[in-house]
Amino acid sequence: MRVASALSTVALVPILIGAWGVQGYGEWVALVALISYASYANFGVVTIGGNEVVMGMGAGDPARAKRSFRNALAFSHLVVVPTLLAAACAASVVPFGRILNLAQVSDAEARLIAWLALAQVAVTTYRGLGAFVLNAHGRYAVTYTTEGCVRLLELGSVATAVVWFGARQTGLAATLALFSLIELVAFVLLVRRIADWSFWHMGPLDRGWVRSLLRPGFGFFLANLSSQNILLQGPRIALAIVSGGSAVALYNVYGIVLRLADQIVLLISAPLEVEVVQAWHQGEKGRAYRLIILGTQVSVLVLIACGVALLASGPWFFPVWTAGRIAFDIGLLWLFLAIALAAQFGRIASQTLTAANRIFEVSVLMLPLSLVAVGLGTILAAMLGVQGMALGIVAGEVLLSLLMLRAIRAWTGEPGAAPLRDLFRPGDLKLLAAAVPHRLLRRRRP
Repeated sequence: MRVASALSTVALVPILIGAWGVQGYGEWVALVALISYASYANFGVVTIGGNEVVMGMGAGDPARAKRSFRNALAFSHLVVVPTLLAAACAASVVPFGRILNLAQVSDAEARLIAWLALAQVAVTTYRGLGAFVLNAHGRYAVTYTTEGCVRLLELGSVATAVVWFGARQTGLAATLALFSLIELVAFVLLVRRIADWSFWHMGPLDRGWVRSLLRPGFGFFLANLSSQNILLQGPRIALAIVSGGSAVALYNVYGIVLRLADQIVLLISAPLEVEVVQAWHQGEKGRAYRLIILGTQVSVLVLIACGVALLASGPWFFPVWTAGRIAFDIGLLWLFLAIALAAQFGRIASQTLTAANRIFEVSVLMLPLSLVAVGLGTILAAMLGVQGMALGIVAGEVLLSLLMLRAIRAWTGEPGAAPLRDLFRPGDLKLLAAAVPHRLLRRRRP
């Protein structure tokens, strides 16, 4: 699924740039980046509740898992959807054109895109709960295959709409929302086959359950806001304000190149985080720590290999991929590789802390560090262009990775643990080889 999603994003670049030009493509990216902040309408509670579903099944306590699922579902009905409706009302008066320097997309079109994107966020929230249930039952392959198939069908539909019917940005937003709904229906059907957990359950919301998740939920909210929206989407918004759509398009294109490599790495880290959390809950702190170190080592090596391939193929790949609209800049690609590598050293640690609902302690430091990084990047961008923004983000990712490694040392409590030192020591790859296929392929019955 992750590779299919990344390939879909890569394939859309020449299609959208060819249809809308660099400026129109950059304006679409800037709008999506701004509206993406609406994904935090669940305040982290739904995601943390989903983690509780996985941990409940992993601990052999299906009653706990079912209770967490139903409360997360009720929270979505009673809090997330009303919040998104309020955001839709607010979007009706936001001057998108003035804020983001839009030249090709009108304010009316921007509002329609915002409404469709908010509807997609609501649908994706429920779809995410379905994925948690499937993963809790060990159905990772089913989850990834379903999502991957939907992404490929979505790509074909978007290409047809844009190339053959001349769809504008609003048409793309409508297509994405439609396929999110199709994906939700698929997950509902899959969940009902393996667990008697109805998506339409409207039972009361347990306030005690919500209170118990407020701290980890707020931690997830701050951590994800810092790493995904401020460090990932924030530069696109800042560049739109400072330099316009063309600069956003350039930054986004180089970011997409690294995203493909990043998704390959996530094939290792995503299932590994569950194995680490369950090892910790079973009292095997030493094993949990070694898995984090080994997973990070392998992930960094895979990313370096992908980076070498990109550097070698970039001069001929970029002109073909962007239809000659965006030139290949090896210096800029090196900067984006530095961003990816800096982030990778702390990624598995961050994912593990989030899955274990222990991210709160570091999240309060992540937010100011991320804001400083984007602020520095914006200042440098005014002088150096897109390269300046990339330099600021490199600094931010380095600081966040160091913070995560320090937090992992405290979380595991492993005597003599020194993550930064241990990352540069050879590890026992047999431990990792046993853990990752086990999580990817296991089919456990409730």
